[in-house]
Amino acid sequence: YNNDPTFEKDIVFATIDQSLSSFLSFPLGLSHAQANINAGAWIGSYLVFDEFHLLDENLAMASTIGALKMLNGLCRFCIMTATMSARMMKCIQNELPNT
Repeated sequence: YNNDPTFEKDIVFATIDQSLSSFLSFPLGLSHAQANINAGAWIGSYLVFDEFHLLDENLAMASTIGALKMLNGLCRFCIMTATMSARMMKCIQNELPNT
């Protein structure tokens, strides 16, 4: 992220905070005039969310699921975790049924 604050490279590694703030058009380290650049980078991208089970269910996890619902059909994604509970799996299946 430090070397590519506008998410223009072929592969970008970012924290969940950087990713969500960018999607919400409040990117860390960019001016207000550039705020929509990173949000647009999500469209057409392949997004990978690693260690998803560690996200706060009411904050980052809920925001990520909400973003993916809004982007249905506009991007591909992978939710990764080695320790996903059955409850979390069911929740994701209910929230993102067409994915």
